[in-house]
Amino acid sequence: MTKEERAAYKKAYDDAHREEIKAYNKAYRAANREKLLAYEKVRSKLPKNVAARRAYQKLRPPAVVRLGNLAKFRYPTQRKAIWTLNNAIQDGRAIRPETCSRCGQKARIEGHHHDYSKPLDVIWLCRRCHVEEHARKALENDREVRSDLSGSSVEIRNMEQSDSSGARPNGALYHHDA
Repeated sequence: MTKEERAAYKKAYDDAHREEIKAYNKAYRAANREKLLAYEKVRSKLPKNVAARRAYQKLRPPAVVRLGNLAKFRYPTQRKAIWTLNNAIQDGRAIRPETCSRCGQKARIEGHHHDYSKPLDVIWLCRRCHVEEHARKALENDREVRSDLSGSSVEIRNMEQSDSSGARPNGALYHHDA
Protein backbone atom coordinates (compact mmCIF):
# COMPACT_ATOMS: atom_id res chain seq x y z
CA MET A 1 0.00 0.00 0.00
CA THR A 2 1.44 3.37 -1.02
CA LYS A 3 1.52 6.45 1.15
CA GLU A 4 -1.29 8.08 -0.90
CA GLU A 5 -3.49 4.97 -0.67
CA ARG A 6 -2.95 4.80 3.10
CA ALA A 7 -3.92 8.49 3.44
CA ALA A 8 -7.04 7.96 1.31
CA TYR A 9 -8.04 4.92 3.40
CA LYS A 10 -7.56 6.85 6.65
CA LYS A 11 -9.64 9.76 5.35
CA ALA A 12 -12.45 7.42 4.27
CA TYR A 13 -12.36 5.64 7.65
CA ASP A 14 -12.38 8.93 9.56
CA ASP A 15 -15.31 10.24 7.49
CA ALA A 16 -17.31 7.04 8.05
CA HIS A 17 -16.65 6.95 11.82
CA ARG A 18 -16.59 10.67 12.61
CA GLU A 19 -19.18 10.55 15.45
CA GLU A 20 -17.54 7.54 17.13
CA ILE A 21 -14.13 9.23 16.98
CA LYS A 22 -15.54 12.48 18.42
CA ALA A 23 -17.23 10.59 21.28
CA TYR A 24 -14.05 8.63 22.04
CA ASN A 25 -11.90 11.80 22.03
CA LYS A 26 -14.37 13.66 24.27
CA ALA A 27 -14.43 10.78 26.77
CA TYR A 28 -10.63 10.52 26.70
CA ARG A 29 -10.22 14.28 27.34
CA ALA A 30 -12.70 14.11 30.24
CA ALA A 31 -10.97 11.10 31.81
CA ASN A 32 -7.44 12.49 31.37
CA ARG A 33 -8.02 16.21 31.90
CA GLU A 34 -5.21 16.74 34.44
CA LYS A 35 -2.71 14.73 32.40
CA LEU A 36 -3.52 16.70 29.25
CA LEU A 37 -3.30 20.06 31.06
CA ALA A 38 0.11 19.15 32.48
CA TYR A 39 1.32 18.05 29.04
CA GLU A 40 0.07 21.28 27.43
CA LYS A 41 1.79 23.39 30.10
CA VAL A 42 5.12 21.70 29.35
CA ARG A 43 4.60 21.76 25.58
CA SER A 44 3.77 25.47 25.53
CA LYS A 45 7.17 26.26 27.10
CA LEU A 46 9.23 24.32 24.56
CA PRO A 47 11.65 26.68 22.75
CA LYS A 48 10.19 25.98 19.29
CA ASN A 49 6.66 26.79 20.50
CA VAL A 50 7.78 29.98 22.28
CA ALA A 51 9.58 31.06 19.08
CA ALA A 52 6.51 30.26 16.96
CA ARG A 53 4.28 32.36 19.27
CA ARG A 54 6.66 35.30 19.10
CA ALA A 55 6.87 35.07 15.30
CA TYR A 56 3.07 34.99 15.04
CA GLN A 57 2.72 38.01 17.32
CA LYS A 58 5.17 39.98 15.17
CA LEU A 59 3.04 39.25 12.07
CA ARG A 60 -0.17 40.56 13.66
CA PRO A 61 -0.84 44.17 12.76
CA PRO A 62 -0.57 46.43 15.82
CA ALA A 63 -4.10 47.74 15.21
CA VAL A 64 -5.53 44.24 15.61
CA VAL A 65 -3.64 43.74 18.85
CA ARG A 66 -4.79 47.13 20.14
CA LEU A 67 -8.42 46.48 19.20
CA GLY A 68 -8.36 43.10 20.94
CA ASN A 69 -6.89 44.60 24.09
CA LEU A 70 -9.26 47.55 23.93
CA ALA A 71 -12.30 45.28 23.75
CA LYS A 72 -10.94 43.30 26.71
CA PHE A 73 -10.95 46.41 28.88
CA ARG A 74 -13.88 48.27 27.37
CA TYR A 75 -16.39 45.40 27.69
CA PRO A 76 -15.31 43.27 30.67
CA THR A 77 -18.86 42.17 31.58
CA GLN A 78 -19.63 40.97 28.05
CA ARG A 79 -16.26 39.24 27.79
CA LYS A 80 -16.80 37.45 31.10
CA ALA A 81 -20.30 36.31 30.05
CA ILE A 82 -19.01 34.91 26.75
CA TRP A 83 -16.15 33.07 28.46
CA THR A 84 -18.47 31.68 31.13
CA LEU A 85 -20.89 30.37 28.49
CA ASN A 86 -18.09 28.84 26.40
CA ASN A 87 -16.62 27.13 29.47
CA ALA A 88 -20.07 25.79 30.43
CA ILE A 89 -20.49 24.35 26.92
CA GLN A 90 -17.05 22.76 27.08
CA ASP A 91 -17.72 21.30 30.55
CA GLY A 92 -21.17 19.99 29.55
CA ARG A 93 -23.11 22.31 31.90
CA ALA A 94 -24.73 23.97 28.87
CA ILE A 95 -25.66 22.25 25.63
CA ARG A 96 -25.53 24.07 22.31
CA PRO A 97 -28.49 22.98 20.15
CA GLU A 98 -28.06 22.15 16.49
CA THR A 99 -30.84 24.42 15.22
CA CYS A 100 -31.59 28.12 15.53
CA SER A 101 -34.39 28.88 18.01
CA ARG A 102 -35.73 31.64 15.75
CA CYS A 103 -35.59 30.34 12.15
CA GLY A 104 -34.95 26.62 12.73
CA GLN A 105 -31.93 26.54 10.42
CA LYS A 106 -29.39 23.83 11.16
CA ALA A 107 -26.08 25.68 11.33
CA ARG A 108 -23.35 26.78 13.72
CA ILE A 109 -25.40 28.16 16.60
CA GLU A 110 -24.34 31.10 18.79
CA GLY A 111 -25.61 32.10 22.21
CA HIS A 112 -27.16 35.58 22.42
CA HIS A 113 -27.16 37.28 25.82
CA HIS A 114 -30.03 39.65 26.58
CA ASP A 115 -28.40 40.39 29.94
CA TYR A 116 -24.65 39.94 30.34
CA SER A 117 -24.99 39.65 34.11
CA LYS A 118 -26.73 36.28 33.50
CA PRO A 119 -24.10 34.48 31.39
CA LEU A 120 -25.94 31.17 31.08
CA ASP A 121 -29.29 32.76 30.19
CA VAL A 122 -29.05 32.88 26.38
CA ILE A 123 -31.14 32.28 23.30
CA TRP A 124 -29.54 30.13 20.64
CA LEU A 125 -29.39 31.77 17.20
CA CYS A 126 -27.72 31.11 13.87
CA ARG A 127 -25.24 33.78 12.74
CA ARG A 128 -27.78 35.55 10.52
CA CYS A 129 -30.44 35.77 13.24
CA HIS A 130 -27.79 36.82 15.79
CA VAL A 131 -26.66 39.72 13.59
CA GLU A 132 -30.32 40.69 12.99
CA GLU A 133 -30.97 40.63 16.76
CA HIS A 134 -28.06 42.99 17.43
CA ALA A 135 -29.19 45.29 14.60
CA ARG A 136 -32.73 45.33 16.02
CA LYS A 137 -31.39 46.12 19.50
CA ALA A 138 -29.21 48.94 18.12
CA LEU A 139 -32.22 50.40 16.31
CA GLU A 140 -34.31 50.25 19.52
CA ASN A 141 -31.52 51.97 21.48
CA ASP A 142 -31.26 54.66 18.79
CA ARG A 143 -35.02 55.30 18.97
CA GLU A 144 -34.88 55.50 22.78
CA VAL A 145 -32.05 58.03 22.65
CA ARG A 146 -33.88 60.13 20.07
CA SER A 147 -37.13 60.08 22.07
CA ASP A 148 -35.29 60.94 25.30
CA LEU A 149 -33.52 63.84 23.62
CA SER A 150 -36.53 65.18 21.72
CA GLY A 151 -38.19 66.60 24.84
CA SER A 152 -35.05 68.07 26.39
CA SER A 153 -33.11 71.25 25.78
CA VAL A 154 -30.62 69.38 23.62
CA GLU A 155 -30.13 70.12 19.95
CA ILE A 156 -29.52 67.16 17.63
CA ARG A 157 -27.85 67.86 14.32
CA ASN A 158 -27.06 65.53 11.47
CA MET A 159 -23.37 66.00 10.79
CA GLU A 160 -23.71 65.11 7.09
CA GLN A 161 -24.64 68.74 6.58
CA SER A 162 -21.75 71.15 6.37
CA ASP A 163 -20.76 72.36 9.79
CA SER A 164 -18.39 75.18 10.69
CA SER A 165 -17.32 73.39 13.89
CA GLY A 166 -15.26 70.90 11.88
CA ALA A 167 -17.29 67.88 12.99
CA ARG A 168 -16.91 64.58 11.18
CA PRO A 169 -19.36 64.07 8.29
CA ASN A 170 -20.12 60.41 8.95
CA GLY A 171 -23.82 60.67 9.57
CA ALA A 172 -23.41 60.18 13.31
CA LEU A 173 -25.65 62.16 15.60
CA TYR A 174 -24.05 64.57 18.03
CA HIS A 175 -25.81 66.47 20.75
CA HIS A 176 -24.88 69.88 22.07
CA ASP A 177 -26.30 71.99 24.87
CA ALA A 178 -28.67 74.52 23.43
